[in-house]
Amino acid sequence: MKQLKFKHIRTKLISAYVIVFVVIMSISLAFIYMSLKSSIEKSVDDSLNLQIELIKKGIATSVDASIKNYFRATGNFAIDVVDAYQEQVLSGQITREEAQEETWRILKDIRIGQTGYVVVGKKNGNILHHPIAEIQGIALKDFDIFENLQGNDDVYFEYDWEEPETGEVKKKSMYSIYYEPWDWYIMVTGYREEFKSLVSIEDFEDEILSIKFGETGYPIVVDFDGTLVVHPEYKGVNMYNRDDSMGEVTRESIRMKKGRLEYLWKNPEEEIYRKKIAVFSEIEGFDMIVVATAYESEFLGYLHQLTGVLLWTLIGAIVLMSIMVMRLSDTLTRPILALSQTMDIAEEGDLAVRAPVQTSDELGEMSSQFNHFLEKLDQEKKMLIEQVELNANISAELRASISALKDAQEKILEEERFSNMGRMVTRISHHLNTPVGNAMMAVSFIEQNIDELRLAGETDAALAQATAPHITALMESSSILNHALKEAASIVDSFNKLNVQLHEGLTQHVNLCDFLKTYYYHQWRSKCPEYIQIHIECEDNLELVTSTNILELIFEQLTSNAIAHGFKDRDTGNIWVKAFQKDTKTVLIFEDDGVGIPIERSEYLFQPFFSSTENMSALGIGLNIVYNAVNVTLGGRITFEHRRPFGVRFVIEIRG
Repeated sequence: MKQLKFKHIRTKLISAYVIVFVVIMSISLAFIYMSLKSSIEKSVDDSLNLQIELIKKGIATSVDASIKNYFRATGNFAIDVVDAYQEQVLSGQITREEAQEETWRILKDIRIGQTGYVVVGKKNGNILHHPIAEIQGIALKDFDIFENLQGNDDVYFEYDWEEPETGEVKKKSMYSIYYEPWDWYIMVTGYREEFKSLVSIEDFEDEILSIKFGETGYPIVVDFDGTLVVHPEYKGVNMYNRDDSMGEVTRESIRMKKGRLEYLWKNPEEEIYRKKIAVFSEIEGFDMIVVATAYESEFLGYLHQLTGVLLWTLIGAIVLMSIMVMRLSDTLTRPILALSQTMDIAEEGDLAVRAPVQTSDELGEMSSQFNHFLEKLDQEKKMLIEQVELNANISAELRASISALKDAQEKILEEERFSNMGRMVTRISHHLNTPVGNAMMAVSFIEQNIDELRLAGETDAALAQATAPHITALMESSSILNHALKEAASIVDSFNKLNVQLHEGLTQHVNLCDFLKTYYYHQWRSKCPEYIQIHIECEDNLELVTSTNILELIFEQLTSNAIAHGFKDRDTGNIWVKAFQKDTKTVLIFEDDGVGIPIERSEYLFQPFFSSTENMSALGIGLNIVYNAVNVTLGGRITFEHRRPFGVRFVIEIRG
């Protein structure tokens, strides 16, 4: 151990304590300052937002009241018209039908705002009169507003209306009055946006300017063109194109519609710039923004004073802490130095040395514990060496066990993955069988009807001439559909092979030479094109306990893949099938000298629905069937190799 140096330990202790104290206090003060600042800023923002919302709410309330009064006055006028004609009906001057017709003639010319109008409908019936002819006669209950018209009371409400021509949804207002003698709902309706002229923002100017934020803060209103509508000094001035901070705030508030900005501002009579806060929100329906502005310093001034007091407190605490640490360091360094000297001696190999116990405090206890540690060091060292040797043996055994467990786990996961694939394919083929079968029956029925129609045409020349083009078209369509259904049935059959054939067939002793030379060679010699040669090489009396169905399935898929892909667009080709015994395994090799498989695609060769070529017409499950049959059903292993200079090689290893 390198001998400890205590020459400057006192100074180091003082510095360490002071630094820790300063850091803790600085962090605490910073946290307090930031918390207070954040709290004050949030309170200011909340206060400004609250005032803005109150201004907007006052304007909205005034707009609502004005619109409602306007609609109610129009509705009362309509009732006056109806009453006048009803009196003529009661006096016998005209009939009710004539009175209602004359009433509607007057009501339909009433305009609410720019495009609003009056609608008349039965209480529990249809719309009797509407300016839009397509709506007239529709039942009231078919409209969303019907639930607001229940009862005989006059009612005012708002609703969303979708324009029939543009599909645009706009907010509308409606005032409905029920006229019981005629069983009429007289409904006055119009778009809210057309009535903002009923209220002027300038009507609220005095009320808005009476609100103050801090000492000098105030609210303003600016329209979307950048003109100040309400301002204590610059009313009517356009700020949008100004190059100063006020112009930037104006442009940003119009762009954002709602938010918060900070900027620097200097009044003409002032010498320095001060930070201002601007909280703003859109006055909906008026194309205007209400902005609340205030100087940040008017809210954070007390916080800055508090920060100064805390800073001087920190300086005094540092001085007091330094004096206390100087006294404490003397008490700590003496026993530590003695213990350090003892540790140096023990490091050289003298485990009989003991540290002097000079105090009864924690440092004395530490010296006693060190002495106890030295007494047990030799014993623990010997035990440690023995344990290391034992652990080395256990680790070797554990690594071997983990490796075996990992191999078994990978095998189980692989089998489970293929089992899941089999179940999925079974479901797919089950669901496809019925519609494909039904479709093929339908095609057969169509062809039968075509034949009957053709026979009918043989006795009726006019019918034959009229139906000939259609019969031809139906026959062509039937042929195309029949071909497509056969391909679909072939795909379903391939799906069935993926799951069914791997679990069928009896296990028996199979002579591989007889199997390859009789079944395989003679069957595929007749199926292969003449230019493809098949070569069989196998050891005599080579037997394998397996299912011939599985072997037939494996070689069927490998051979059909070679013909379809390996020798496509070729006029020569060879297929070699070899079988021999190697140690405790039976090895089957299938290879060809076709075009081969691109190296970049061979990694995913055995995955389901993967094709070795870019041709997406191939289903891509043939080699997965082979992989499934070898690795899962037979419990063997299949690998793929690139055959040089051309072709592919599949090596199948099966135990037994």
